Amino acid sequence: MTALVAATTSLFDGGGPWYSFASLGLLASALSLSIRAGTVNLAVVGIATLASVVYARQFSDGGSPTVALAVAVAVAALVGLALAVTVVLTRAPGWAVSLIGIAALYAVLLALTDNKVALADGADMPDHSAGLWWSIASVVIAVAGGIAGLLPAVRRFGRQVVTAIPFGNRLGRPLVGLLGSAILAGLSGVLMVQQYSTVLPSISFERLALALSVVLMAGTSLTAARGAVAGVPLATWLLVVAGFGLASAGAPEWVIIAALPAAAALLGLAGDRLMTVGDPSVNQPPS
Repeated sequence: MTALVAATTSLFDGGGPWYSFASLGLLASALSLSIRAGTVNLAVVGIATLASVVYARQFSDGGSPTVALAVAVAVAALVGLALAVTVVLTRAPGWAVSLIGIAALYAVLLALTDNKVALADGADMPDHSAGLWWSIASVVIAVAGGIAGLLPAVRRFGRQVVTAIPFGNRLGRPLVGLLGSAILAGLSGVLMVQQYSTVLPSISFERLALALSVVLMAGTSLTAARGAVAGVPLATWLLVVAGFGLASAGAPEWVIIAALPAAAALLGLAGDRLMTVGDPSVNQPPS
């Protein structure tokens, strides 16, 4: 155990992995929130990338890190609001609307960047020590969401069917699931820029798979609107440590970015199936 702690401490020296932990943790929390609210938001990776580009452009144009962060998160929130309103107006499931949203977001990304790498140049970029504080914040957000998810009223809220709710009250659940997840995804995107200072104008489905792996390993049910209190931070820590450990050991790229999240997701699915055996709520999948 002492050796594991020592290895982890050495691994996280310099702040880079802390940013990875915080960014992935926030992205996984975003996806978990949308799943538990019953409005699955697959566009979280696209929203995170858009927030990254907006942050980089604002910062490079002379804006302070605080202003750049506020603008990036505001843009992410607007995207989430647009998705929520679309779900309400069309009564389409969240996963379908968010998939369409990915295509629209990619078009916006190409228009903003002309398919070129976005750079965040400036002397005021937060140093890597800020990654530790963002990691603490991501843990607090995930645990708070986990505690709230234990409340019976919150679990019932996630199981409602949008089309069965009176029209005037139908916006509540999409706002929680899609707007809330968009804000968290926006924060995740900002942290990616602070870590690497560059943004590729592409939507990484590998990162979506990684976030889903965290969600499943965390014990978040895809069908029963439930999850563990501290599951997301623990699963994020395990995958980040495993990923950096494999990279340090010289493992091939396909193992780190594909095989690792796939194995973790399958393990999470198996655990979810075992935990939902006999639960009647599994017949009410989220929209």
